[in-house]
Amino acid sequence: MLFQIQKPSISEIRANLVLDKLRTSNTFNQTIHLWETGRTGSGKTTLVNHLFGSDYLPSGGQQDCTNEINLIQYGNGLNTYDPPGVGSDIYLENYNRVAFGIAQKTTSKSQPVQNLTVAKYSQGKQGKIVERENLTVANFSKKYPNPDLIYYVVAADKLFLNGDRNYLGDLLEHHQNIIYVLNIFTDKITGSYYPTEQNIIDVVNNIVDLHQNFIGYGNPTIVPVNCWTGEGISDLIHHSYQLLGEQKGKIFSELIHYQQQHTPTRFINEIKQEILKLSAHIACEEPDDNYSCNQAIHRASEQIAGLALQLKFNHQQNSQFPQFPNLVKDTINNFGQDDSYVNNSFNIDFINCKLDEVNDSISSLHNEYEYLIEAGKGILATIGDSINTLDTQISILLEERVTQIKSLEFSVIHLKKYENLLNELVSQYNLTLDAFRSDSDTLNSCITEHNFRCQKYEQIRINVCEAVDEYNRRFFHNQALSDFIDEGNQYLSQEKYTIEKESGIIDQANAEMNKRSQELKEVKELIDKVETEYYRLLKDCQTHQKNINQIDLAILKIRKIEEDKLRAGENLSHYFQQKLERLEREINSCVNFQLDEIEELRNKLSRNDNSIVEFLNKVDNFQEQLYQYQYQLSSLRFQMFINRSIIELLADSTQYHFDETDRKEYRGKTYTKYCKNGIIFILAVFHLSVAEQINESICTELLTSLAERVNGITSLEQNISPNQVLNLLQPQIHILFNDSLNSRLKSFIS
Repeated sequence: MLFQIQKPSISEIRANLVLDKLRTSNTFNQTIHLWETGRTGSGKTTLVNHLFGSDYLPSGGQQDCTNEINLIQYGNGLNTYDPPGVGSDIYLENYNRVAFGIAQKTTSKSQPVQNLTVAKYSQGKQGKIVERENLTVANFSKKYPNPDLIYYVVAADKLFLNGDRNYLGDLLEHHQNIIYVLNIFTDKITGSYYPTEQNIIDVVNNIVDLHQNFIGYGNPTIVPVNCWTGEGISDLIHHSYQLLGEQKGKIFSELIHYQQQHTPTRFINEIKQEILKLSAHIACEEPDDNYSCNQAIHRASEQIAGLALQLKFNHQQNSQFPQFPNLVKDTINNFGQDDSYVNNSFNIDFINCKLDEVNDSISSLHNEYEYLIEAGKGILATIGDSINTLDTQISILLEERVTQIKSLEFSVIHLKKYENLLNELVSQYNLTLDAFRSDSDTLNSCITEHNFRCQKYEQIRINVCEAVDEYNRRFFHNQALSDFIDEGNQYLSQEKYTIEKESGIIDQANAEMNKRSQELKEVKELIDKVETEYYRLLKDCQTHQKNINQIDLAILKIRKIEEDKLRAGENLSHYFQQKLERLEREINSCVNFQLDEIEELRNKLSRNDNSIVEFLNKVDNFQEQLYQYQYQLSSLRFQMFINRSIIELLADSTQYHFDETDRKEYRGKTYTKYCKNGIIFILAVFHLSVAEQINESICTELLTSLAERVNGITSLEQNISPNQVLNLLQPQIHILFNDSLNSRLKSFIS
């Protein structure tokens, strides 16, 4: 089973940092009691999540469905209280009211709240703990101290209705330590701000009017904040510090600054660890023997895309935000100069503005869909481009094959010439050598006979000399001895002539044989040269033939790659087409249904707060649905881009097999683990998924850079486990992620 990325919780990181600071600091000897209130869906829980990481509670107003006061205890130093929101349900609003010690709203159908349930959340040794405590209204007031600070969160685009004025007026009678957090929501699809300038002016004027009526001096503290992105948080911290006073304000400021300082580093490190874990698992995966878009590599890239898109969508900063603090300040300063400064009712322009926002979101969604339709059509075109590139490679190989064949033919022609020449030379050499050896044997026989004659001559000469000596010693001459000497001298004289003649003949024959031997040697050297050239040409022929075989195999493999890419592209195109068609049906059904309901509510609108709230909530819910569709479409857009690289990665991990005969029949394919290529791919997908912009050149440059870094890690072999891969990657974490990536991730954490 593929490893599943666990997205680090920014909220949990913040909460743990706050807890760490409270545990380790000796200066926090007082507890801050921070309350938030406001209309349901105004973003109060999201705000506190952003400040302290109170991820115990879901955001978006869902906790208002229960009659509880959620108390988050961070230890000695900070408690945050989140009562149900107001303006939606009378009973839940009364729950809120009695928690703040203000009068309940009474109607003939509602029962007053007499008991309160406090859900106390804290961090224990075994994790998060929740304890519920039931108290009477009186006992609650006695047990829990008054708020040190109240965040009154107002959604600036929701109008400030009569119900809001009544509630705030009652609240101001009991509490003045209030900071009004003007939540500036943005459209997650278009990035534009929901509230208009007039919306903000109306809300600010209403708050200033109530503040002056009930308090009578000074101006209210109104701070614009985007609770999703954190824009404006620094101003909120500054004003909170001032309102809490020096000692508690210092505690508050230290806590917030501490978590703001350390949250990005922890979050980025946790994100990187998750990506490395996924990379290690993908390195040990291999392609499936199919062409589906649901292989491990696809699911891994979808995980990363989902994580990155969630980060990007939830933290879209807008350069226009700084205008809002100035607008609030100017509105407060100009309050009272126009008799129509308080507008707590709806008007047709506001309604039309809300509907324009919806239509803009629908239009943006439609444009994204149309883009993806064209992009989907372009998938096969992109695959076609890749196949054209492979065809170009085949053309180059075929040209090289022709060159090799020509070289082979040339070498074969010369090889045959040298073969004939070699055979002719060897044949002549052998005949000449045989004659030489025969003549050499004859000469050797003559020399042997000549040597025998010389030996005989020498022996007779010695005998004659001895006879002469004997003859000279005798007093009386012996006729027989004299005759022997005469005959001997006569023989020696004749034999000497013969020996000298034979010796001359032998010397002449030896000279001739030496000449013939030298000629044989020269012929042998020529044969050796011809033989060397022959074997060189033979080797050239073998090399050319081997090259031709390799080219033929390469062409066959490229043809198989083309087939696989085309099938993968067809499956990919079909996959995205099906997804887009399904999304189109869902979007059209949702849009038609929601627009009908919105139009119906619009026709029923009156000055009654409930009808206005119902209309605004319906619009907001619809916008959230549109956002979810935009999220899915954006995810598909990235998947379309990245799947082209997946097809290449699958090809790199596929080995095609052919037999070694001249027919080269296809014998199937096997797969290798993604190994380093898989790691490079996952890291590249993550870098690209969070980048501000992506294109082919950026992708190519990134892949090249990552390849250099990953290939530099030793011991990343095929047959190791994910844990072993992870152990090799973690020490290199600082080089596997770009500095620009760190900055980009940091921008997601305000």
